[in-house]
Amino acid sequence: MNWDDIEKHCGKHPNGTITESALWASDVQNYLLMQKINKYRETTMLIPVAKRVLIQPIHDDKNGVIIITNKKPIQYNVIAIGDEVTKVRPGNVIYLEKHYGIEIDYENEKFLVIDEASILAKIG
Repeated sequence: MNWDDIEKHCGKHPNGTITESALWASDVQNYLLMQKINKYRETTMLIPVAKRVLIQPIHDDKNGVIIITNKKPIQYNVIAIGDEVTKVRPGNVIYLEKHYGIEIDYENEKFLVIDEASILAKIG
């Protein structure tokens, strides 16, 4: 993935308001997430079963990880879903309670597998 691909799909960075810049940054983040999901689908066979969902925490560009407090839910990207999942799709951003799910290390990446019923909310 290079900068030309990002500009092709998201346009050039707007030199306008903070809102325009934030929307553009959100588009870039969504595009990069979908590229990661598509690459994941092409290269792996780790797929949850039944009503389970494979997720990864959303990372902060500055520090690498979102700082988690004890009472706030955490945002995750949905990477893959089981065949019985109906409420979310790969690419959705979800909120989940802290410390929920089973952690899996697969090909040097950490994932969580959760039950669909444990999802508090989704964006979009």
